[in-house]
Amino acid sequence: MNEAVMSDHDSYAGVRRARDELAQLIARAHGVAGTLELAHRATELGTLRSRIEDDTYQVLMVGEQKRGKSTLLNAMLGAQVLPARARPTTGMLISVAWDENKRVVLGRDGSDEEVTLPIEGDTIPPGSELWNALTIRRDDSQAPSPYNRAVVNWPTELCRQGVVLIDSPGLNEAQARDEITLKAVRSADVAVFVVSTAVSVGLSESRYVDTHLRPYGHEELFVVCTNIDKVPPEERDDTTQDLADQLRRVLGARADRIFFVNSRAALDLRMANGNAGDAGGELLAESGIPAFEAALEEYLAKGRAAVKVCAPARELARVVPALRSEVAMRQGLLDTKLEVLRARWEGEQESLRQLEQERDQIRDRIETALADIKLRVQASARTFLLRTADESTGWLEAMDPENKVGLSPFKVKEQLGAAVEELSEEMSRRLEGNVALWQTKELKPELDEALAELGTRLDKDFQDFTARADQVRLRLTARSGTVTVDEAAPSTAERVIGTVASVAAFGPGAGLMGARFGFKGALRALAPQIAIGVGILALGGGPIAFFGAQLLTSLIGTQISLNKVNRVLKEKVTSQVADHLRTHADAEAERIAHAVKSELVGVRDTACRALDAEIETIRHQVRTTLAKKTAQQGDTSEKRAELARLDHELDSVANAAAAISRRYA
Repeated sequence: MNEAVMSDHDSYAGVRRARDELAQLIARAHGVAGTLELAHRATELGTLRSRIEDDTYQVLMVGEQKRGKSTLLNAMLGAQVLPARARPTTGMLISVAWDENKRVVLGRDGSDEEVTLPIEGDTIPPGSELWNALTIRRDDSQAPSPYNRAVVNWPTELCRQGVVLIDSPGLNEAQARDEITLKAVRSADVAVFVVSTAVSVGLSESRYVDTHLRPYGHEELFVVCTNIDKVPPEERDDTTQDLADQLRRVLGARADRIFFVNSRAALDLRMANGNAGDAGGELLAESGIPAFEAALEEYLAKGRAAVKVCAPARELARVVPALRSEVAMRQGLLDTKLEVLRARWEGEQESLRQLEQERDQIRDRIETALADIKLRVQASARTFLLRTADESTGWLEAMDPENKVGLSPFKVKEQLGAAVEELSEEMSRRLEGNVALWQTKELKPELDEALAELGTRLDKDFQDFTARADQVRLRLTARSGTVTVDEAAPSTAERVIGTVASVAAFGPGAGLMGARFGFKGALRALAPQIAIGVGILALGGGPIAFFGAQLLTSLIGTQISLNKVNRVLKEKVTSQVADHLRTHADAEAERIAHAVKSELVGVRDTACRALDAEIETIRHQVRTTLAKKTAQQGDTSEKRAELARLDHELDSVANAAAAISRRYA
């Protein structure tokens, strides 16, 4: 095990201690919300506490097939935990998490059914039931597994610190497995792009990084170059320098984020030494694995502390003032005579009905905006598909395929099949490139503009709504004054969004942004996520194979001279692609637009729940106070003491949370 991980108490362990402190503060605030009988606040804080307690550092390994991702992870774990072979083996997302009991839990997204298999010994034997469940079938590498996720529980100290290592299927290896990897990218704290020192990095890797990693916040990409041991010692300096230059140029990788490793040597050394703290000494250091682990730890423990510690601390710092406002209002209500409070409450019923009407109007405006966004996306998608259909007819003109139809009449069918597959893959590659450009150059700007407009409108709507709700509170407590808006603050919507636990409907990361930066910031954060997601729909997820068999059937038996058949093949492939794009342009554009609107429906629903909670809070406060005052017949000293204690508790929580935020800011 990497000794640095365990000896540096200000890294993984330090962040874990801060998160434990924060969880205790959240629990104290949760207790206050419970005492105040504010169910929505209690639910919100309970969700926040669960999130911070269950939170982990998710390290996702991505890369083309057979680049050594599984062996790299095994080297970090110091055990042959994951299947690794020369041929592609990883057929699903495999997460390695800490547990004293070694076992594998297999499951499929959308299903509650799980299968648990124990691990006997220190490795998973090749050919065993467990090995076969985790790996790709030899007889059909494209066949989907009955499972698409697995959690390997393993008692390794790295994972004890809250690090979850995730192995992913090779990119561009099978459509179903590509989709599995893309889903994991959203929630990963860091993406480690694994390449082989023996294989040059090309356009496909660059496109993947630009299309599927950076839009999800993976700007500081780690790149690990495996198989450095395959390069002769006298050539290593030149080879590593050349590849590092290429990685900086093609992938935009930082020099201090590029590592050359010998995973196999590190694994053997750690296993031979019982994974002791100084296992392998200088030889282990020469493998490059410890240097990579140290840099990864520094990034996660320091760079990601803003997410793991500061973001929940800010969330708590937002909720505490709202709770204190609840306490202050109840104190004001207690100061009001019972009959006066009843009269004021009756007089505010019309104001509350107006707030409900305003809530409904905001919902209608959101729905209208979503319908407009759908139309804009649909038009953009249709234009793109029809334009691509026209352009695609010339994509293969200059291509000189490796697979061609030759003279042998006995191999015509086999040769045709190989030629069609190669041409189809080239068309798929070109189409994928066009989709990527459309996503980033056209769809994302379209969504940016539309969501910015919606966000600006929602910010104003929520400011107006919240100001009116606050005026109702002031009139009920007979306090004079107006609600002031801090111009430096992002938005009054900050308070309202936080009143429901379902802010996560905005998507990964955007929930926190919604609470901190208002609707405009939250919606802008969604734009790249939605753009990438619908791009996959447009592409279809993989090679253009849907017409391959049909094309073969039409060509076999056709009397065409040999010197024309290869040209005809190109024409047939391009015309089939163009016809398919034109035929399905309307339906595909509608599907993409529907997918965008479906992603944004949560905005509408979350907004309405937030506004409902704001109205219900006022009703609950007054009804609770009326009930208490009626039951106690004017003696409210006990309740006043309780409110004073709660206010003091919240003040203590706020100060402690602020101290944690300053520590990790």
